[in-house]
Amino acid sequence: MPDHLRLDTQTTSEPAVEVVDLETAVAALIGRDPLARSLRDPDPMQMATVPGGQQLLDFSEQMKSLREAGDAPRTLYELEIANPGSAVVPLARGERLARTDGLLAQLEGRDEAIERQVMLLLTDLRAVSGQEGLTRPPLEFVGSAATPDGVRRWADRYALSGWLQAPGIPVSAAANALRAAPYDDLRSSPIGALLMARSQQAASPDLSLDELTLATELALLEAAADRDSEQRAFSQRRDAAGTELSSDRPIKTLLDNAVAQHTANAGSERSTGAVMLAMAALRWRNDCAWQPCGGLDRTTAMVAAGNWDSEIADLAALWQVIALKHAVDSLEVAREKPSLSPVLLSVVDALSGTGAGPFDEGVIRRRTASVTLWHSLGLALGQDAATTWDDVHPLLLAHLAKTSQAALERNSGSRWQEPLERITARAALP
Repeated sequence: MPDHLRLDTQTTSEPAVEVVDLETAVAALIGRDPLARSLRDPDPMQMATVPGGQQLLDFSEQMKSLREAGDAPRTLYELEIANPGSAVVPLARGERLARTDGLLAQLEGRDEAIERQVMLLLTDLRAVSGQEGLTRPPLEFVGSAATPDGVRRWADRYALSGWLQAPGIPVSAAANALRAAPYDDLRSSPIGALLMARSQQAASPDLSLDELTLATELALLEAAADRDSEQRAFSQRRDAAGTELSSDRPIKTLLDNAVAQHTANAGSERSTGAVMLAMAALRWRNDCAWQPCGGLDRTTAMVAAGNWDSEIADLAALWQVIALKHAVDSLEVAREKPSLSPVLLSVVDALSGTGAGPFDEGVIRRRTASVTLWHSLGLALGQDAATTWDDVHPLLLAHLAKTSQAALERNSGSRWQEPLERITARAALP
């Protein structure tokens, strides 16, 4: 097991932290582990006297009760959702990660029961009672690199990103802990670098969003290009941008540039949101710098990026449309093909990040279309009578039209209006 996963390396004696504010309250809880996998027992008197401390104290007590009861993943996920924008988010993810580490350490070869527990810990998927027809390995929820090591890397990033879900979450304690040698690789990852930069508070409020905006424009034009003439127009626009950038992949180059520039400026809330959105977009396009790029949290990460700044929230709404349009188009093409199962990951991701759901595990663990699959998708879209693709397809289009219309209302400028209107109108056709 990698050194940074061994909790016993974090348990050497250390002086107690005096709790005087929310920053020190978090430090007292997580100790030397930036992933918050083994929380210390807080001093109730000190915790209760600082703003936000009672919430952390309540969380700590809930964790004790859950461990004693042997309770499970669903409650941990619901605790995170019930406390948005607070330090409970990374702490709840840390608890889920700790349980994941323990399960992955037990794996020798492939063990579907253990892998399934890992999947249910790290996603919002609901367990189904019968396993008939669920032939896709559980760890494939991360997409490629569906190995224990790949899932560990994904889970580390997922847990660490909890500290950057909203501006009000204190990050100094996690950043200080991340400086330790066992976390060298994680610290140098894009999310680790952003957390470190955020803690240092370097900021220039006027840093341009031009590269992130152009990447978004190109990706939206690509998503809206259904006809040959539209695809030619997009190709010309993309190639012109590529020539200017000296890149044959201008969207990736623009997003990479946005990550680099805004990470250095992460004391700015707008820049932090810009990096979070660019990283989520790179993951959606399978172009991220720290594999695996997949998972079922990519569009929800786009939503979280918008917590930092209203301009970023406007761009995030566009990326949600881009993701959803791509997922719906891909499902239409792959629904009767062997390539269906990886497409279902994108469908669940895009739908859950745009307000649909919940989903049961069977939606991503089936390799072929079936009545059960279409019924599960229909339920997630608010229809309990769907049993065929013909039932589900109009529900998907209606959801796409609604999502695109919402983005259009947020982004009324000429740059976005035509492609969004095109997507909305075509999705609304009978």
